[in-house]
Amino acid sequence: MADTFKSVVDIMGIEPPTARPSREVWHETQPGFGVRVMKARADGTVRRTYISRVQVLQPDGTFKEEKPTLGLVTDIGSGDAVLKFKDASDLARKRFEAAKRLKAGGSVRMTMGDAYEKLCEGLASPMSVDSPDYSHKLKSLYERFLAHLRNRYLDDLKEAFWIDYLMQLRAGTLSVGTEKDEHGDDKPALRRAPSASYSLAVLNAASRLYKIAHERRGIEGEDKDWDPTRAAVKKIEAPNERDSFIKFEDLPKAWAATDQLMSPWWRDMWRVYVLTGLRDRLVMDMRFEHIDFERGLYLIQPLAPGAKRRRKKLSMDERKKPIEMPLSMYVVEVLRKRKEFAPAGPAGEWVWYSTETTRRSKTKDLPRLTDPRASWQRMTPYLGYWCYKHDLRRTFASIGATVDPASVLSLSLLLLHSSKTVSKALGVPQITVDYIKGQQRSMRALTEKITQAVLELVGEREQTQLTEHLRSYEKLPRTIESALALEEKAPAKAEEVPD
Repeated sequence: MADTFKSVVDIMGIEPPTARPSREVWHETQPGFGVRVMKARADGTVRRTYISRVQVLQPDGTFKEEKPTLGLVTDIGSGDAVLKFKDASDLARKRFEAAKRLKAGGSVRMTMGDAYEKLCEGLASPMSVDSPDYSHKLKSLYERFLAHLRNRYLDDLKEAFWIDYLMQLRAGTLSVGTEKDEHGDDKPALRRAPSASYSLAVLNAASRLYKIAHERRGIEGEDKDWDPTRAAVKKIEAPNERDSFIKFEDLPKAWAATDQLMSPWWRDMWRVYVLTGLRDRLVMDMRFEHIDFERGLYLIQPLAPGAKRRRKKLSMDERKKPIEMPLSMYVVEVLRKRKEFAPAGPAGEWVWYSTETTRRSKTKDLPRLTDPRASWQRMTPYLGYWCYKHDLRRTFASIGATVDPASVLSLSLLLLHSSKTVSKALGVPQITVDYIKGQQRSMRALTEKITQAVLELVGEREQTQLTEHLRSYEKLPRTIESALALEEKAPAKAEEVPD
């Protein structure tokens, strides 16, 4: 059995292993250039892949031997890239020499694409400290706004470049390539970030790539903390802030409007937002399997989008243990009625299923309710203003602070605020809040009290001492106000530039 190779003919003559999954054979004279031959499949196909062997610099400054793949020797119908022998040899030599320079204390300049490749490897790792939601956000930002720079060296993109980039981004003149118009002709693909917050998100994604390049000595001629994107960040104005909610005096009118002006499913969704105070994704992504109808709980996965739990702050066991969020009996009954009429199959697993059969590509072809704006907008002429989903969350918080000002801890927990926010509300060390147990009873009492107050104020239940003297909302506690304000700075969706 051959121990080395020096041509593609030699590689094709290497016998595949029979007793193990694969074997590796290395070039006769070129260091760090090899091929991995897999065990034959049932149909006789043998996968042969070019590989390299290099010492890779780790973030902690140490080196670890790795054997990255380069490409297939021959096409086996898998869709993977196939390399010519010379191209594979040249690529292996380039990687080997770059690794040698790094180990000798030198640097190897990285392009935007090189850094993004390393970013993706890190995000895919089980050890990643980034949540799946944030990982998806980083990748989306790169693909939409930065991918056209993939071949540019990061250390060539100086401060002036990023300042000009920001100006074009805000003006909608940032060209990221070409696309087809309705006639099939090429036209410039322009991108625009309409808000200060979204522009900041784009620059933060670029900043992440500079950090990765520094960790791998991929920046030449600059200090280890050099990040030119920060010069552009300083040019961004303060993000717009909203502090809106359903006005106290408009609660009855808004509640009645949901009954008279919209379909029952959009009505139910609106009321669940108001009576839970949950973040958008936690409401929209509700599944019946996560609702404990017997105990009246929403079992929230800690790393679910909207939970806002940092992966690196959670142990492996904590990542698997759901957050038990109490729901009022009224909300549980709304969800129970929806479950009664849920369609069979995967579509019926979602709380906000749709009875329509139209294919919806954005929701993996499942008919789900995804955008209530058209229905909810019918309320605007009667209220005199438009309420966003987050405004309903602020309304929940305002009612909670009004009917029970002393329950700041329970309100913070119902809003799923971080332990840091809760500890500020209590004036105790953060570690104390991390280990607070047994708060579910007080949380349930508060969410029932909020629901009762809303139903009394809108005339669905007889008025009691709870609301008979209420004339306006109490001011929100400072810590809760600050946390909600930070959430309201979340970036709006980026836009294509209209023709």
